[in-house]
Amino acid sequence: MTPADKEKIGDRLEAKLRKVFRPDDGGDIVKWLEDNIRQIPFSPMPSGFRVAETPWLAEPLRAFADPEIRLVQLIAPIQSGKSLAAEMLSCFIIARQPAPTLYLNDQDSNAADWMQSRLRVLWENVPAVLSKLTKDEEKKKAGTVQTADMTFWCLGAFNEKNLQRRSIRWLIGDETWLWPQGHLAEASARVTSFGWLGKRIFM
Repeated sequence: MTPADKEKIGDRLEAKLRKVFRPDDGGDIVKWLEDNIRQIPFSPMPSGFRVAETPWLAEPLRAFADPEIRLVQLIAPIQSGKSLAAEMLSCFIIARQPAPTLYLNDQDSNAADWMQSRLRVLWENVPAVLSKLTKDEEKKKAGTVQTADMTFWCLGAFNEKNLQRRSIRWLIGDETWLWPQGHLAEASARVTSFGWLGKRIFM
């Protein structure tokens, strides 16, 4: 390998690192979601994201994106939009703050269904997200999405193997009341490599 080749590799690595650690370019997450999510296909009233329809989600969404808040615990009744908030956040992460992300449901089977019937369907309707997805996405594992900037896993929290080995910045846990004892702490350990950038969101 020539010195010029080494320099090119070093430049590419530095560019990727700068993307990961670059601060967000500003702006309100709620406004970004309203501007970019024009269609929520699985909604009972298919339309774009409008925070006025679920105003109680505005504060949690802003907490999700606030770099000074490292842990968000969202407790809400069924059908109140808490899972929708996490789905909206997934779009924001991929488009605006790409970094390794682990989205945990309870069981692997439920996570696989969530990825196929909710997350992917949503992402395909958000141009800012769709442009980041690779063309050969069908060949990927059911619970994994790889972009040029990040990996997104949607897995089950019951499977302890899913809570090991990965270093992630964004940890999103849904229906945590169903998780086995100790798995919340095991999952939380995944964000330590990212230091102050690590974010945990439990619902």
